[in-house]
Amino acid sequence: PAGLGQLYNENGFLVEFGARGEFAGAILEGANDLHKIQQACSVSPGTGICQTANINAALTKIGQPNNGALLELGGLVATKIGRVVVFVDNQGHVGATPEVDLTNTGACQDAGCINNNQSKLVLRGANFTAFGLGYGHEILETGLILGANFKGIVGKVGYDELRVTAEDPGNGSFSNFKDNTRSSFQPGIDLGLLWDVRETFPGIPLRPRIGIV
Repeated sequence: PAGLGQLYNENGFLVEFGARGEFAGAILEGANDLHKIQQACSVSPGTGICQTANINAALTKIGQPNNGALLELGGLVATKIGRVVVFVDNQGHVGATPEVDLTNTGACQDAGCINNNQSKLVLRGANFTAFGLGYGHEILETGLILGANFKGIVGKVGYDELRVTAEDPGNGSFSNFKDNTRSSFQPGIDLGLLWDVRETFPGIPLRPRIGIV
């Protein structure tokens, strides 16, 4: 934040957005396969793709070691006028890990069959929104600049379980995720000190700076 107090800073407006996804193993492929097999078994058990071998193959895909999925989204909007900046920063993270039921695997509709399979994707997520105001100012033309960000952070965490045989993983059926959330608010302050060495010692070449946050 101390950089806001530097000389010759320009005013401006900034918008940033980023997204990242990671899928380890064949977790989504296996989940979709198992859901399709269960649908087929509910119509005609033991025929077509409703085979025990196909069920076991799908469960193997879901339960591979280190399987999982991760989605991250982030965005920032900020505007700077003089030595003041106003900003809103949002970061969201959702992860999925599998839990596999290896007991109910029969290609049928009775006890121990695919319709009773409890395999699921466990979803955990968090969203953080920080909003605030920053200001920086040089201390008596010494080259030392003090800055601060005053902000509030709204945090929200959520949890959900998507049972693969009952819900279609491919349709993103995560409606219960928002129902299992907790929110909190935390104020915060960031302090920073920047030393623009050439402002203190004009003869120094280049423009070295030392900063502490």
